[in-house]
This record gives sequence, C-alpha cells and structure tokens, in this order.
Amino acid sequence: MKKFAPLLIALLLTACQNIASVSATSNDSTHASAEKVAAAMAGLKNGGYVVVMRHGATDPNDADTDPYHLEQCGNQRLLTDRGRLAASGIGKQLHRAGMQVDGQVITSRYCRAIETGEYLGFGPVKSTDDISESGMAFSPNESLRRDVALQKLVATIPAVGKDMIIVTHKPNIQAALKVYDPAEGEILIYREAKLIWRITPRDFSNYDDIRKSSAL
Repeated sequence: MKKFAPLLIALLLTACQNIASVSATSNDSTHASAEKVAAAMAGLKNGGYVVVMRHGATDPNDADTDPYHLEQCGNQRLLTDRGRLAASGIGKQLHRAGMQVDGQVITSRYCRAIETGEYLGFGPVKSTDDISESGMAFSPNESLRRDVALQKLVATIPAVGKDMIIVTHKPNIQAALKVYDPAEGEILIYREAKLIWRITPRDFSNYDDIRKSSAL
C-alpha cells in the first residue's frame, strides 16, 4: 500500500490542477463574453450597424395555430415573462450605450416579435410580412421572397450615426443568413452585410453583472 501512496498523491494533485484549470477557463469565458458585449455597445454608439434579433423567450409547449390571422395573438406562441424581461433589459443596455435607431424597429407580424420590439423601448414598431416566419403554411416561393427581403435589410446602410434593428424568427435567420441555432433573444450585429458579433441574453447578463461591479 505504501508504494502506491506517491502515485495516489500525484493523481490527486493532477485532478486538483485540472479542476482549477477548468474553473479559470470558465471565468475567462465569462469575461470574454462581457468584453465582446462592451465592444459591440461601443460600436453601436457610432452607428452603421444592422441588428438582427430573434424574438424573446417563449413557451415551447405553445404553438401557432392560425398563421393566416396574425392579428389574433391568442392563436400564437407568445413571449413569457422571462422573454419580456430579457427584451427590456437588452433594450436598456442599447439605450445606455447611446444607440440611435434609424427609423422604426422593424419586426415580423407575429405578436412575439412585435412585443419584443416594443420592449426594446425605441418607440412604435413597424411590422411586416417580409420577415415573418413562413414555414410549411406558405409556398416555397413566398418563403424564398422573405429570405431575400431579410438579406436586403441586413445589407442596408443606416443613416450616419444610426443603426437598424430587425426582430424576426429562427427559421428566417437560418435560411436567409445561414446563422444556425440562434437562441431566443439572441442578437446578430452586422456591418455592410458582414456578421460582426453574436450576443445572447446570457452574454448581456454577464456583461451587466461585471459592469455593475465596475470591471468594465
């Protein structure tokens, strides 16, 4: 037993070092996310960006049962309280950064997208079929038309010193922009149609925590 003691101690020391390494990596990752958000906020203040946002958090047990009458919110998957809170929080961060919006926030006609846009706090929104989720209820040509419409919006150059905000859906983002698995509430920040930053609600939360502690 005694001859195995040094080996056992060495293994334990190695395990402790690995745990410490993982912990340090996690902390570095958190700070990296916070720094990414800080860089994005500084950029948005100067204008020239197009922000594409997937609507806020919803209940996955709900479904859209009538895609032809989008004015009837009761037949749709809607934002949860968490989704509203996150959209409001992201809006506050954008306002705090000094972001100025070129025109109105453009949203899908689905109620969850409209509500997300409203909770960002930049005034009344402009909703359109052009970036509404199409899915199996619409023809391939109509789906393609909506993909092209989103691509054109992302390629828009906003007025000097201002940015554009678009609130749409996961299928639209994946099909038109080839960005896969965007989280609910995630924002994609483009400049001249080039993706610069992807920022999730968790990234914003990490940034806010560190900002409040004066680290940023």
